[in-house]
This record gives sequence, C-alpha cells and structure tokens, in this order.
Amino acid sequence: MVPYTTTDTDFEGRTVPGRVVANSRSATAITLVWATVRGATAYQVERRAEQPQDIWQSIATVEQGTTYIDTGLEADTTYYYRVAAEIEEVLALPSDVVSATTSISPPTATSLTVNETGTTIELTWLDVADETGYRIERSLHGTGEWISIGTTGQDVTVYVDDALSPGVNYEYRIVTTNASGESAPSNVVSVKINGPASPSTGESPGSGNGSASIENTTTSPASEETPASEDTPATEETSTEESP
Repeated sequence: MVPYTTTDTDFEGRTVPGRVVANSRSATAITLVWATVRGATAYQVERRAEQPQDIWQSIATVEQGTTYIDTGLEADTTYYYRVAAEIEEVLALPSDVVSATTSISPPTATSLTVNETGTTIELTWLDVADETGYRIERSLHGTGEWISIGTTGQDVTVYVDDALSPGVNYEYRIVTTNASGESAPSNVVSVKINGPASPSTGESPGSGNGSASIENTTTSPASEETPASEDTPATEETSTEESP
C-alpha cells in the first residue's frame, strides 16, 4: 500500500474524511465517527496521546462503516486522532486532527469485609461518592478467574451470597460503577466455607464466623463418649439340701 498520496488527480478533493468527531464514551473508551469517502475500501485510524510530541500510531483498520470505538484507555486523559481513507490500495492524506478526553473513573470501593455464617456470605464495604451502583465479583481461591455474581443499587453497600459449596475457599472484590465507567477493583477478601454436616449430629462443624483473608477451618471437637459400664457379675445361687 502506498501511504498518504494525492498524486492521482482523481483523488484530490475527495480523499480526506470529513466531519471527524471524537467523543468520550467512558473513563476507558472514546468513540470516533467520520463521513464516508467515495470509493474508499477501508479507513485507517491513527492515535497519539500527546500533541504534537508523540508519533502517530495506527490502531485500527475499519473495513465496514465509519465508526470506531477505541477502548482500554487511561481515565482523565486526552487522546488525539486522525483518519485516512484507503482507495484502490492507496492510503490518502489523513483528516484533520480531533481529540477527546476520557472521563474520570468512579472512586474505588474500600474496606471490603466478609462475614460467614454456615454456607452464607455477607459482604460489606464503605460507600464512595459519585457512584450509581456496585458490581460484585467472585473467584475460586488461587485461580485468578473473576466472574460477576451480582450488583447493588446506588448507596447499597451490602451483598449476600448464598450460592456456595462447603469446603471451598472463595475470594471477593467490588467494582464501583457510574455513567463514566468502572473503577479499579477493591481490596480482595477470602473466606473458606465450613465443611459438610457431621453424620452423627447433622450440624456443620465450626459454626463460628469467618473473617476476611482468614480460612475458616475451625471444627468442633469430637464428642466424648461415656465408657460403657461393666456388667455386675451374676450372683451365685446356693442350693440347700433338705434334711431327710
């Protein structure tokens, strides 16, 4: 592909994408839109973070449509963009430079704690400003694979998880959400659920509360059985002879 040329007079005046607009989509994403260029088979999107010190980097080739969403960006950061049309394997001159600033991420939830009762977990954390809700994530200890298990509304800082299995060590974290996007995850807490019920009593061993980052592995001591009493020896019967 020949980059940035207008030597073909047929291209002049219609190769540069017009009406390029960049808008912040969230704390980590920016949306770009531009006008269609006649005869274009693709568009190259370029970005740089500083104007004008940084060099331009090609971040995407858009073959369908005239919209691109740039994700994975830093919050509260300004990014600069330009778009070039590809026509007959020739990359024409780029558009005017546009910019957008990502929004500020919501604050991270803090002081996440966990309380365990039987096979039920109650999570609590401190409320933060400018949030519209929270997402609760759970992972099996040591796997690093987080899944979303629920959400709460604005200012709700308690969540109960009862879909648990005895003997398993779970980890939890909280993500703050608002219109700008999501925060970084909170601190991680872990708890190990009490073991299965005792066959003799039907009760789960270790009924005490678990605590964050501490495995709740307390088990009740085995019940002391009273030794069986020894049988009293049988009394010997004495036969009495009758006098003749």
